Amino acid sequence: MNAGTDSDVAAVKALCDGTAVGASTATNRGLHYGDGVFRTVLLHDGRVVDWSLHLRKLEADCGVLGLDAPAPGTLEDDLTALIPSQGDGVLKIIVVRASGERGYAPRGSLSQRWVLFYPSRTPRLRHYTDGISVIRSTVPLSEQPLLAGVKHLNRLDQVLASRNWAAGIDEALMSTAAGDVICGTRGNVFAIHGGRLLTPRLDRCGVAGIMRQRILEAAAQHGITTTVAPMNWTEVLAADELFVCNAVTGIVPIGSVDGDARWTTGDTTRRLARLIDHPCHSCL
Repeated sequence: MNAGTDSDVAAVKALCDGTAVGASTATNRGLHYGDGVFRTVLLHDGRVVDWSLHLRKLEADCGVLGLDAPAPGTLEDDLTALIPSQGDGVLKIIVVRASGERGYAPRGSLSQRWVLFYPSRTPRLRHYTDGISVIRSTVPLSEQPLLAGVKHLNRLDQVLASRNWAAGIDEALMSTAAGDVICGTRGNVFAIHGGRLLTPRLDRCGVAGIMRQRILEAAAQHGITTTVAPMNWTEVLAADELFVCNAVTGIVPIGSVDGDARWTTGDTTRRLARLIDHPCHSCL
């Protein structure tokens, strides 16, 4: 098959819900192939929380896909133009490979960036004091070692796992087809046994989130024994404490799994929350 040319791309005509759109939007490789990465970032009192960590992770994930990371200062300029000076909200930063001709094969590392701002929602106090209700997802998590740890745009596993939750369910924990527990649909997962942390190894799938990184670093600095290893359902259900975490919500305790409400927000979870000092941890 012959490769297309830039002029071929420019000649593309497209409609979205009946309205004409430009060629660069119509041929976006993030739209067509999920060829990109993203970050979801908390904005608190006009301050971008953990910004340097997000930038380093974004650059690393771009490197895995062979994408040019945004040039230094460009994202800061975008944020200055987009966000309110004292506002709270959530930022989503998307980096995709620049539009190209039809076909899977990428042409070069040139990228396009998107920055979106969403007004924040008030955190639910009970989630932090009483813990959330989770289920064990029946959707197996896809394994691709080359993408393990990367927050890439293909989130279809999480989309499938988020369908048809019963009323009162806040999250679903996901495992591989072999039964290795990896994450929640929206964040990383930790189990605590006798004050010791256990979190899944992410060498075959899953996102290595910055909140996970902060927790592991805080545990190491303050003498909390941590094991990063394969984790099965028996180890999850036998834990003294459980929590999920991400950059927007911080550490969120788990109170029940599949209706079994045996867990409480324990001392180790509270200690880690104090060490992390996330804006949502004020009630922990």
